[in-house]
Amino acid sequence: MKNIKQALIIAQLTIEENIRKKILYILLFLSFALIAFSASFTSFDLGAQVTIMKDISLSGIALFGIVLTLSLFLNVIPKEIETKTIYPFITQPITRGTYITGKYIGLMSIIAVNLLILGLELMVVMKIYSDNWNVMIINSIILNILQCGIIGGLMLLFSLFTSYPLTLSITLFLYILGGVSTPYIQYLQGRLPKVLLDFVVFIKLIIPKFDCFNIKDAVVHMNALPQGYFAWATIYGLAYVIITVMIATILFEKKDL
Repeated sequence: MKNIKQALIIAQLTIEENIRKKILYILLFLSFALIAFSASFTSFDLGAQVTIMKDISLSGIALFGIVLTLSLFLNVIPKEIETKTIYPFITQPITRGTYITGKYIGLMSIIAVNLLILGLELMVVMKIYSDNWNVMIINSIILNILQCGIIGGLMLLFSLFTSYPLTLSITLFLYILGGVSTPYIQYLQGRLPKVLLDFVVFIKLIIPKFDCFNIKDAVVHMNALPQGYFAWATIYGLAYVIITVMIATILFEKKDL
């Protein structure tokens, strides 16, 4: 219980520290503007206009989440080690695991709140144009948050033993590869060298399946998800977040500061 309270205190301090960053408000403003811009396609009939609005807005929100995650998590621990702001915390009766968990919770809270705000805005816009509440938008936002959680956990993990550029490069590589769908891999059979294709398939088995968090097409075209899909994707995302943060915690405990 004590560790939980300490982690929440560190999370609160992290939120207060990062909430003042200009990049946060710039990205949020651009996302608001994108949703507003998507509502300007009045030359189409109402059905097509609503579809275009959802497509553009959900793509923009997903991109906003990824860019915000990359900007917040890129050098959070290395920077604090370099500036020595971390030492007043770890010299106190606070474990390194508690510290890194608190940092993660704080940064993810910022990301989650911003994505939920954008999701609610999009729901209101959809209510105005289509006269119904599209709850699947929130499902899409929740899966986007989990995706950002995994990306943030990976960046936190890699930043403990690699440089900033390498952390960013590895994370983006895993994200792009993890986002390749199984049908697309099947399409590549015979079009790529077998060795390269086997490598892609092997890597896909051990890295996060980011494509499972993308339900934009289902939301845009109002297609029902397979039964239990959302629950499965949520559990999968949470499990990956927990495992990634646990590994980062173990490595940070052993790191020589």
